[in-house]
Amino acid sequence: ILAQVCQTRCLCPQEPPMCAPGVQLILDDCACCLVCARQKGEACSEISPCDTHRGLNCDYTADVHQRTGVCVAHEGDICLLDGSVYQNGETFFPSCKYQCTCRDGQIACVPHCPLPRKVAPQPEASALGSFAMAGKHSVYLTNCIEQTTEWGACSRTCGMSISTRVTNKNPRCEMVKQTRLCIVRPCDKHSRMFLR
Repeated sequence: ILAQVCQTRCLCPQEPPMCAPGVQLILDDCACCLVCARQKGEACSEISPCDTHRGLNCDYTADVHQRTGVCVAHEGDICLLDGSVYQNGETFFPSCKYQCTCRDGQIACVPHCPLPRKVAPQPEASALGSFAMAGKHSVYLTNCIEQTTEWGACSRTCGMSISTRVTNKNPRCEMVKQTRLCIVRPCDKHSRMFLR
């Protein structure tokens, strides 16, 4: 049982494990070693986490001490928008401009119209959905639903590496990939030689 919990010092193999086809190599929940993601029905723990990219999480209910569990499919949380409830995986149209999908309590939307048309602003029209003049450039003002993912795991287990996320928080409301530097922990002498 003690081998299934995080140790105070990382004891990782020199070579990352070889995973079965289709199984991802991920960082364990101790943020220590690269391991093969556990699949549905397999035993899991802090050092053997489930494949969250496939919607799996470690169910510890069978173990009173919560040291080991079994990977189960996460049902997903519901989404609430303007008083309406949407089930995980449900696709809906909050307006004629967007098609949205509920994903585990988060709402992801894409434009429903192929491309917005430029129309001269009407004095009685609201700012949403029309063009406004800003200097010599026309700027499309839209009711963009902001979407930003969490920052991903660092690309290396030690030393300087990168983390990425996707967001549409920009003037054009387009999904773009952002990158930042990150560090999980410093590399020891042996790890530095292995990463070169």
